[in-house]
Amino acid sequence: MKKLILITSLIAITLSSCLKDSPTTVNFTNAGNIVNFPLSGTPNFGSDALTGSIDTIQFAVDYATATPNKALSVTLAVDQTLTTAYNTATSATTGVTYEPMPTSVYSLSTTTVNIAAGAQYAFVTLIVQQNQLDPTKSYMLPIKIASANGVPISANQSVHYFHIIGNAIAGPYTYNYTRYNNGVGPSVGGVLPPVNEGTVTLVPDNANQVEVASAYVGIRYVITFDQSGTTLSNFAVSQNASDVSSALTNSGVSIVQPPKIITADPVNGVYEFYYIAKNSAGSLRYIDDKYSK
Repeated sequence: MKKLILITSLIAITLSSCLKDSPTTVNFTNAGNIVNFPLSGTPNFGSDALTGSIDTIQFAVDYATATPNKALSVTLAVDQTLTTAYNTATSATTGVTYEPMPTSVYSLSTTTVNIAAGAQYAFVTLIVQQNQLDPTKSYMLPIKIASANGVPISANQSVHYFHIIGNAIAGPYTYNYTRYNNGVGPSVGGVLPPVNEGTVTLVPDNANQVEVASAYVGIRYVITFDQSGTTLSNFAVSQNASDVSSALTNSGVSIVQPPKIITADPVNGVYEFYYIAKNSAGSLRYIDDKYSK
């Protein structure tokens, strides 16, 4: 997954008290000198969530000034004391405690950002190998503006809290897929042999939701649950609405019966669901998907 944190009109949000702007341009005439990360800080915490197995993020370092006639060197730093501070401030209410992201799973293109004379921003690239982390744990990588050669640094938009939210049932599972050529399932036959699709990953959306694809036209299940300590309960399953729409548009497949739970066993790591679909020829298909640790 590649994410690009752009600046353009976002600078107007950062400096709304001192800039004149239109929907498409920013006027720096009355701007004071300040260095910042657009779309950063705790108000934009959600924007810094990492969700792909490998995330490539480009984020901007912005030099807001009316006269960008000199080059500027800005130093960035990873500061894990900010992870501790964030946990202290939020863990009691969110239920999420972040661990420092190991240095072995990420790379930063540079920590010395050079903004050329005449320019007002430069980009930095961060690559995170999320697939090398324990998906049940939450991790944080706070990157801050450490110094800017004497230019003031924004007080509230100088840290990107890049983070991954762990999930108790996320991770790799053995996947078995069975398709019945009917609309009622195993009771009347018409079954194709179960297919071992190998290993798939239950990918966390947040601490209480994961998604995983069914082999039949790739519609993802959305699995939710409640958690109290180590106890998981109230499992529910639905389908990704965008995938359902795409299946109808691209393959002519519609959902006759939304998914239901056959098994949701977090102790043994077994989850099995079924749903009924109608293919482009009008024939019903009973789909059984089983995911096992």
